[in-house]
Amino acid sequence: MSVRVIRAAELKTTRWSGGKTTELLIFPPGSSYEARNFSVRVSSASVELVRSDFTALPGITRYIMPLSGNIRLEHTAGDGQILPGASLSPLDIYRFDGGWSTVSQGACTDFNLMLSEGWEGEMSALADKGEAACGAGQLLCLFALKPMVLTLAGGEYALSPGDAVVADGSEAVFITVKGKGAGLAAVAKAWRE
Repeated sequence: MSVRVIRAAELKTTRWSGGKTTELLIFPPGSSYEARNFSVRVSSASVELVRSDFTALPGITRYIMPLSGNIRLEHTAGDGQILPGASLSPLDIYRFDGGWSTVSQGACTDFNLMLSEGWEGEMSALADKGEAACGAGQLLCLFALKPMVLTLAGGEYALSPGDAVVADGSEAVFITVKGKGAGLAAVAKAWRE
């Protein structure tokens, strides 16, 4: 099992049409969001405009979790059909087709999981004494939202907001977080179908 603690200052942040995005995990190694040749991508983004158009990502399943702020997502299918959308508050989790034309109303900071065909995943939020597990063949990305102490393989790590932990490999790993209150960390997991 390969486990890395990545400090906020080490993460890559770029601009997108509606704000900024920080890439936390991309798989396989060497793939890129710009080339759209990734299988799994985890990021945190700011949606700074009150109304913004999400980048169309055909063939990608998207999960989004607002970390702060409220947003409303509205979708249109490729044939012009208006689809049900969602109103999201902090720590709500929503899954949608990346190929849909998606408009966001409201400003927020969010946590995102993107999966290409053949991959499944899930997202969650951890509170004090919360646990996350990464099974054999899975990828896990934990994003610290508040100061916390993370216990991993017998060692303890102090994390600050914006730090990330990435685990991938063939062995299971369990992570426990300690801190104050709810919403200590956002977690994304992915695995092949």
